[in-house]
Amino acid sequence: MREKVPDHLRVSAMLAVIALHVSSTYIFAESSVRLFDMNAAMYVNQAARFAVPLFVLLSGMSFGMFEGGKGAARFFRSRAVKILVPYLVWGAVYFLYNNGLHFPAGWVKAFLRGISSGSFASHLYFVPLIIQLYILAYPLRYLMKKRPGAVLTLSFALSFCLQELLMLTCSGTELLGSGWFRWNVWRLFPTWLFYFAAGMYITKERLDRISRAASDSLPWLLILWLVSAVLLTLDSRATGSVDLSIKPLIMLYTALVFVTLCGVAQKAGNVRIVQRIARTLSGLSYDVYLSHVLFLMLLRRLGGVFKGTSGMLLLFIAVTACSLVYAGLIRLARQAFRKLFSRS
Repeated sequence: MREKVPDHLRVSAMLAVIALHVSSTYIFAESSVRLFDMNAAMYVNQAARFAVPLFVLLSGMSFGMFEGGKGAARFFRSRAVKILVPYLVWGAVYFLYNNGLHFPAGWVKAFLRGISSGSFASHLYFVPLIIQLYILAYPLRYLMKKRPGAVLTLSFALSFCLQELLMLTCSGTELLGSGWFRWNVWRLFPTWLFYFAAGMYITKERLDRISRAASDSLPWLLILWLVSAVLLTLDSRATGSVDLSIKPLIMLYTALVFVTLCGVAQKAGNVRIVQRIARTLSGLSYDVYLSHVLFLMLLRRLGGVFKGTSGMLLLFIAVTACSLVYAGLIRLARQAFRKLFSRS
């Protein structure tokens, strides 16, 4: 039987990452509605910072619950088809868009360098990152079965320390040097390892217990989420870390959001139509993730249509709608192709 909660979590992460990118150009805009001298966009932007950490956690959870038992060859083959091929296609799309729809001199080297780092668009780093974690998944799964406490402790310590070092650079304390590692540490698996390991640790039974307990305390969790989002925003402004989705405080914040969303999913999962919608949108989430930044850049060209807080909301709706329509059409095309291929 398909697990219901992960679908709701994946849809929440998908919407949050769109909100994060849409709000990014509004966070310092003038607004008549302000709290602690910050506009609504700033709070939306910071509240959505759980998006990528939750995606990484869900990848670990999916591997632990479903994918890991398939065998390494089958797993990597399926990841190549579902993750790598669409990424290469969208990497080429963003590469061409950034270069005015033509191939510059030395484009092969530039393309390979950008694909390996995910630097063609602000969100693509996630795919090389998750590939790093998938390469480690089977050894990590073996260690998790033997010593889960040690794996969680060590992965937490490693990710926490690297995120704290990265956080310190925001205040001018440079402890990471000035070389390649300093500028790429946020793309590398050790910085995110704890999220993946924690997801792998969450079995179906543990997820059920978390969801039931969270459902019983949902009103208090929602209040705590709201308060913590405000505090996170204040901290980001005070520390100059507005652009970071990886810092120690977000580890705690993501854990709170995860538990809260599990409670929401537990209640919403009892409504059949809601569950069907969540399952459908969850299946579209990766294509939405890859495509939404292109639609955002294209829609921003309309300029004045999306001014102010109401414009930000309209832009969020437009980007989400365009991305979902694209993802739905691509899904139908894939299904038609598989049917055609199976008959031949």
